[in-house]
Formats: sequence, C-alpha cells, structure tokens
Amino acid sequence: MDESGIVLFSALIGALIGAGATGVISYLLAQNQKKTERKNIAKALLNEITYSEIGIINFNKINSEQDCLKTPYLLVPQKFQYSTDMYFDYEKDIAAFNPDLSMELYKYHRYLHGAESSRINANMHFEKWKNLQNQPVTPSHQEMMHFYEEGLKGNSASMIFCMKQAEQLLPSIKKELNTEIED
Repeated sequence: MDESGIVLFSALIGALIGAGATGVISYLLAQNQKKTERKNIAKALLNEITYSEIGIINFNKINSEQDCLKTPYLLVPQKFQYSTDMYFDYEKDIAAFNPDLSMELYKYHRYLHGAESSRINANMHFEKWKNLQNQPVTPSHQEMMHFYEEGLKGNSASMIFCMKQAEQLLPSIKKELNTEIED
C-alpha cells in the first residue's frame, strides 16, 4: 500500500470512529434528556398531588364524620378536579413510568373525574329538587321529588366513593413518584 492509500485508509478509519463516537454520544444525551424529562414530570405531578391531597383528605374526613346519605343535601360548590390539569398535559408521557405507577395515576385521575361528574349531577338534582319544593304537591310532583332525591343520594354516594378511592391511592402514588425522581 502506498502512502496515499495509507492516508485514505487512516481518514476512513478516523471518519468511522468519529461517526461511531457521535452516535454513542447522541444516544447517551437523548437517554439522559428522557430521564431528566421523566424526573421533571414526576416532580410536577408529585407537587400537584401533594397540593390536592389536603382537599381530598378534608372532604373524606368531613363525610366520614357525618352520615351524608341520610339527607339528600350533600352539595359541593367547588370543583374536585384538584390535579387533573397536569395529568392531561402529561398523559402521553406518563406511559414512560413503570406500569404500576402509570396505572395508579390513571385510576387516581379517573376517580377524581368520577367524583367531579357526580358532584355536577348531584348539584343539578338538588337544584331541580329544590325548585319543586315551592310547587303544589301532586302525585306526579311527589314522584319527581323522589326521583331527584334518589338521584342526589346516588350521586352523593358515588362522589364519596370516588374520593375515598382516590385517597387510598395517594400513598403508593407518592412513593412511586419519589422513586422516579430519585432514580
């Protein structure tokens, strides 16, 4: 092999080594970026869930101290969706967490969504029930009163159930999110 062949061969080997090193470095940087993004999402979700935890626990405490289902007056004017905004922002990214954490986050937010839907329905039933209070009593009127009262009770029970289920998931979700942050 003459001198120009050696130079060409050396240049080719150098280019291959450079390309390989660039590929490896790009891959490592991408993996590091994904890990950092996952940690940041876990931190954001943990902050939001920790913030919402007080409201969920207080709601459940109030409802365990009184038998709300004896009366159809369980009204909750404020929204329950304490931490669904970030969940929907990061819903696609949450799938990158371990399967147990992804499933727990999904269940937690489905319970919050269920509680919110029940809250809206309970308030609607209450308003219709309350409007019937000032009308003359007829058999059909009594039937409608009973219908709205039962709807209010059923939605109140669903709301309470969903909030209790969401609270039960909080410790394991917080533990798993902390694990994601520490890894």
